[in-house]
Amino acid sequence: MPKAGDTFELAIKGAERLLDVFNKLHPGSGHPPPEAEVLKRAGLIMAMTAWETYVEDRVDEALEARLLRLNDPKIARLIRKKLADEISRLHNPNSLRTLQLFREYADVEGDRRSACRLGVAAATSR
Repeated sequence: MPKAGDTFELAIKGAERLLDVFNKLHPGSGHPPPEAEVLKRAGLIMAMTAWETYVEDRVDEALEARLLRLNDPKIARLIRKKLADEISRLHNPNSLRTLQLFREYADVEGDRRSACRLGVAAATSR
């Protein structure tokens, strides 16, 4: 598994642990106490951050694999800079943004329904 996958697995486990603690503190229905609710919010934020980081890292890994075949370091620098600029504007990647990044930088095709699986597709297509 690429490094992006390892990082995602570690980060998502932290989010899962927080949500497990929330469920133990509030196993029933109704409104949870504020001290339990904060754990749920923190777990969800961690999960979203893990996904955003995974998308960014995975497209970067795929791009670097493609750039190995390029013999012009100036062009490679330009492409890396363009990707960095696009990632800095990404924030909470949805399926369409994810699909566009993988199409442009990882040479992976797909439709909106498959965009969430693109990280796996990019990892196995090389």
